[in-house]
Parts: sequence; C-alpha cells; structure tokens
Amino acid sequence: STVLNDTFPDYIHSDVPIGSFLSGGVDSPIVNAILSKSCKRLSAFTISAENLGFDESIQAEKISKHLGIEHHIKTLDGDKILNIIDDHFSAFSEPFSDYSSIPTYIICNEASEHYKVMLSGDGGDELFWGYPRFLSVIDYQNWFHYPKSFRLLWASLLRRFGMQISSCIEYDNISEWVFERQSPIWFSQVKKLMPDAKNSFTTKQLYMIPDSINNSKDMLHWLRINEFYGHMQRVLLKVDRASMANSIEVRVPFLDRRVIDFSSTISPELGLIHRKPKYLLKNILNNYVPEKFYLQHKQGFSFNLVDLLNNELKEDFQDTLMSKDLFGYEYIDSNRIHDMVSNYYSGKGNMNEWGMWTLYSLQKWANLVYNK
Repeated sequence: STVLNDTFPDYIHSDVPIGSFLSGGVDSPIVNAILSKSCKRLSAFTISAENLGFDESIQAEKISKHLGIEHHIKTLDGDKILNIIDDHFSAFSEPFSDYSSIPTYIICNEASEHYKVMLSGDGGDELFWGYPRFLSVIDYQNWFHYPKSFRLLWASLLRRFGMQISSCIEYDNISEWVFERQSPIWFSQVKKLMPDAKNSFTTKQLYMIPDSINNSKDMLHWLRINEFYGHMQRVLLKVDRASMANSIEVRVPFLDRRVIDFSSTISPELGLIHRKPKYLLKNILNNYVPEKFYLQHKQGFSFNLVDLLNNELKEDFQDTLMSKDLFGYEYIDSNRIHDMVSNYYSGKGNMNEWGMWTLYSLQKWANLVYNK
C-alpha cells in the first residue's frame, strides 16, 4: 500500500483536468481510490454493455459514490459498434484482433469530449497474478511430468468415476498448452489456412517454459514474466492506439518502475496458500472500498461477440470474409475461409468466435489501412 500511495500521485500532474477509467473490479478502483484523495478534479468513466452481456457499471457506480468521485457511464451496443467499426480499425497501423479494442476505442472517444488525460488500471493483473489461467496452470502442471500416453489413460479412468479432467492434458507438453490458450485461433486451424505457417523464434522462446522450473512457486514467477512480456504488450498497444486516435493520453500508474520492482519482491501465494487472484491488491482495496462493492471474479473488458456477429455486424462480417479478393490470398487459402464462414453460421464449424474475429480484423484492417 505504501508503494502505491507514494507512486500513484506522480501521475496526476497536469495542466488540464484528469479523468480515470473505472471498472467494477480491483485495479482501476485502486487507482481511483488512492488518487481521489490527491486529485479533487478526478472524474471516472465506465462503459456498460448490458445488451451485449457485459456490465460492471453497477459495481463501478457504488465504488465511485463511496469514493465521492464524479462518475460517467457510457453505453455500448451493437449499433454504436457498427457505426464506429471502420474508424476503430483505421486507428491501428497493424492488424489487431483483440476485440476488447472496441470498447476501449469507444470509451476513449467518449472521454475525449471532456478530458485530454486519463488514468488506467492496466498492469495489475500481470504483476499481481490476476488471471484465472494462473491457477489452472498450477493445477495441471504435474500432469505433464508424465508421458502423454499415461496421462490420457489415467484421465480416462478418472473421468469414468465422474472427475472432470481438462483436455489440456492432451497437449504434448505444458509450453504448447500455455501458448495455445493465448491464441485466438488454434494452431491446427492456422495450419489449415496456411499450411506452411510457423511461429517466430521470439514467440516460441516467450512461451517455452524452462526445464529448471519444477515447483509451483517457480512456475508462478515464470507465468508473471510471460504475461508481462506477452499478453500485456498487446493490452498496451490496444490502449495506445485507441487513445491516440482520440487525441488523449492514457497514464498507467501500475507500470511505474517502483511498482514493478516492488512486485518482483513478492513471493507468490496464489494456489499455494489460497486461490484468490490479486490477493494483495484486494486487501489494499478493502482499506478504501467495502468488499461487497467490487467484483471478486475477473470479467475482462469485453462483450458477447457471438451476439454481435449474428446481428449488427453479420452483414459486414460476411461481406468482408466472403470476398473473392481477400488480403493475403497468396498465403491464406481463401476457399478455406469461405468454408469457415459458412460453417460458422450454419453451426457446423469448430472455429470459435474469436478465431473468426481474427480473420475478419485482418481483412478489415487491410481494406481500410493497408490498401489505401
């Protein structure tokens, strides 16, 4: 708590009023709680996508009232997404397939009407073990000490007795599993689209778990480093592009060097002593906000993509991917993409919605940016 209290106030120096993003979770409420004591002009923004299956506005409103912060709730719906979809993709100088960039772009756009500087809670999950996937790796890491044939046999027996065993044990090794679950398209699907596709050396190295790791404590340390240099870089790129496109600056107090250095001194306790992600941060937040006011389980800054692809974006999605002149046709099997789209809407395919969105985002970006 002392480190955050000493560090965060350095991020509110500004000649203009400062706003802050506020979710119903843990990270951004901590930023708002600490800085509301120093910055009397602080105003919080929350996005609500109730019609698309994502809404933390109730929790955020309780938190803002408790902290005495001016609060704005902005709504997100399919029609609004349809209206900004081209501007959204045009904001990126490279293909980007994380669809949480849509609410990020919209809330940056809304905030830009009032503020030029915003504060974000990004980084808390990566530095303080906030993702549920940390726990699942700890739960299943010992399975990979045994040959795959033994794992499959043992899992089959346990399932007969009613135990639920994840299909993750079917991967050849734990590194392959950790990498695959971060990928919107399974590598088996990528190979069908691009038979000669290979992952880069740096990508392989990032997800290659060292042989020296043989206990849960070391695994948690490695997972945090992996998230910091992997997933978090995508988050920062998303926020950077969405904010620049709307002419605002987003500051990230959790990624101050002092906080990063402090987090590196913490001994991991998740899955070893308790199963509560961001245990330390939640204890800090409890000093400012009643525990009942914020969400205990991470939702993620997203929405129900299935509904969107089957309604407001269906026409543009199909027109984009069913085109005869797809970007990258020299390397990607266009007929395979056409089949995937047809199968997706007929319910016959096994491509998930994020995988389909990845194909769509590549083509949209190419049409709007690359082919200009």
